[in-house]
Amino acid sequence: MIIEELKNQKIYRIGNIEIGGVIGENPCLLIGSIFYWSHKIVEDAKKGVFNKVKAEELINLQDSLAERTGLNCAYDVVAQTPKAMENYIDFVASYTEYPIIIDAVPEKVRLHGAQYSIDSGLDDRTIYNSIAPWTKDTEIDALRDIGLQYAILFTSDIRAEKAMSLTVDEKMESLKNLITQSSKAGIENLLVDVQSISIGDLGSAGKTCLEVKKKYGYPAGCGTGNGVTVWTEPKKWSREAINGVYAAANSIMSVLYSDFLFFGPIEKAKWVFPAVAVAEIIKTDLTGQIPNSSSHPAMKFFPEIIYG
Repeated sequence: MIIEELKNQKIYRIGNIEIGGVIGENPCLLIGSIFYWSHKIVEDAKKGVFNKVKAEELINLQDSLAERTGLNCAYDVVAQTPKAMENYIDFVASYTEYPIIIDAVPEKVRLHGAQYSIDSGLDDRTIYNSIAPWTKDTEIDALRDIGLQYAILFTSDIRAEKAMSLTVDEKMESLKNLITQSSKAGIENLLVDVQSISIGDLGSAGKTCLEVKKKYGYPAGCGTGNGVTVWTEPKKWSREAINGVYAAANSIMSVLYSDFLFFGPIEKAKWVFPAVAVAEIIKTDLTGQIPNSSSHPAMKFFPEIIYG
C-alpha cells in the first residue's frame, strides 16, 4: 500500500494542532479565509474596520465545528494594508487558539503581519503565506530577520501563462527551488501548497501531494476553494448545489493525500467540516492507520474500526 512508502514524514506542532505524518495519522487541517477580498463583514478594507459581531460568529462557527467533528482548523487572515492586518490579527487571536495564516498580496503587508505576530507573541501559531517563485530576495532577507517558524511554499511558476498548466514534475522542480529559498529565509518548518486553480486539476494536485510526501515528507495540500469559487456551472443546477461542490471537493482531497486545505470562505465551514470528517473516518478504515489523537473523527465516532 501507498502508506508503506510514506516513511519519515514530518509532523509539526503549530499552536494547538499537529499537522503531517503518514496518511491518516493526523486529520486534514481545514483553513477558512476571513476578511478576504469582497468579504461582506469588512466595512473599510484599508483601515481594517469590520463587523465584529459577525466576525466573532464566524470564528465561533469554525472553532465549534472543529471541536465537534474532531478536525483541526486554522484562519487564513487576508488583509490589504498593514493597519488592517494588525486589527485582524488582534481580533482573531483573541477569539481562537487555532493557528493564524498571514495572507496578503502586497509584500509589505505580509511582512508587517509576520513581524506583528512575532511582536504579539503569536510566533508559535503563525504561518507565513507564502514563499513563491516570484518572491524577491528582499522579502527572503526580511523573513530571515523576522524569524518566523512556519511558512507555506507555493509551487507555481513566475510566468502566469505557464502557472495555469503545470505538470506534477514541474511543480516538484518548483518546490526544489523554493526549499532553497526558504532555507535562506531561515525557515525549516514548511508546508507545501501544490497549487490548484480549477476543479479539473484537483486530481493532479492530489498526485503532487503524494509526490511531495514521498520525496520530502513535508505536509502538503492546496487551495480547493479557488476552483470551486470560480466554477459558475453549479449555480445553474440549484441554489444549494455550490455547497455540495465545496463539500465534495474538500472531502475527496482530504483522502487524496492532503494534510491541509484552504477550503474557501469561512462561511462554507458548515458544509465542509462534516463532509471531511466522514472522509477522514473512511480513510482510517481504508488505511488501517491508528490516528495520533483520541479526538480524530474515527476515534471519536467509530473506534470499533480501529480496535475491532
